[in-house]
Amino acid sequence: WGGAPGSVWTMVGCFYSAMPFFCTLAAILLLLRRRKPREMCWLLCSTSTTAACNLMKRWFREQRPASCLTTCGMPSGHSAFALSFLVFVLVWDSLSRVPQIESGHNCSGRHARKVALACVMLPIPWSRVVLGDHSMRQVFGGSIIGVLGAALWLLIFGPCCEGFLNRLLRRSRSQMPSRGAATGGVGSVGGVGGGREPVLDRSLLAPGFELSLPKADVGCDSSQV
Repeated sequence: WGGAPGSVWTMVGCFYSAMPFFCTLAAILLLLRRRKPREMCWLLCSTSTTAACNLMKRWFREQRPASCLTTCGMPSGHSAFALSFLVFVLVWDSLSRVPQIESGHNCSGRHARKVALACVMLPIPWSRVVLGDHSMRQVFGGSIIGVLGAALWLLIFGPCCEGFLNRLLRRSRSQMPSRGAATGGVGSVGGVGGGREPVLDRSLLAPGFELSLPKADVGCDSSQV
C-alpha cells in the first residue's frame, strides 16, 4: 500500500490524514453554534479515545515503519479517532435520550451526511499505511480501540453525562442575548432601550376582558371641570 513521495496516492493519503483535525474543528464550531449535548459527546468520545491511544503508545513502544515522526506507532491514534467518531455519530442519535426534532427533509439530509462522514472517515486508517506512519498491525489495533471507545461512550459514559451536559448547555443558551435584543429591534425587552421591565400589552387580552380601575380614579371633582 505504500506510495512513493509525491505520488497521487501519497497526496490522497495526506488529505485523509488531515481529516481528524478538520472534523474536530467542525464539531467545535457546531457545538458553539447549537450548544447541544450531541456535539459535546462527539468531541468527548473521539478525544478521549485518542488520548487513550497516546497513553498506550508509551506502553507498547513500537516504532513506526517508515516515518519522520519520532513518536511510537502502536496503536494508531488516527485510526482510533476515525472509528470512534464514525461509530459514535452513526449510532448515538438512536440511543440519545435528548430528542432531536427534525423534519423529514432534514432527516434525509442527515442520512446523506452520515454517508459522507463514512466516506471521509473509513480511508483514514488506509492513509496512515500509505504514508508509512503506521503498519497494518498498528492501524488494526487503533481501529479496535476506536470501536471499543465508541461502545463505552454509547453504553456507559454518554448516557451518564448526557443529562448534565444538556442542563449545562441549556443554561449557556439561555444566557445568550437574543438577536432582537442585540439589534434593538422587535424582541428586545422594553423596546429599543432593552433595559426596562416588560409591560402588559392589552391587545393580547381576550375579547370582553376589561381592566378595572381603582374607584378613587373613576370619578372627578366638579371643581376641576
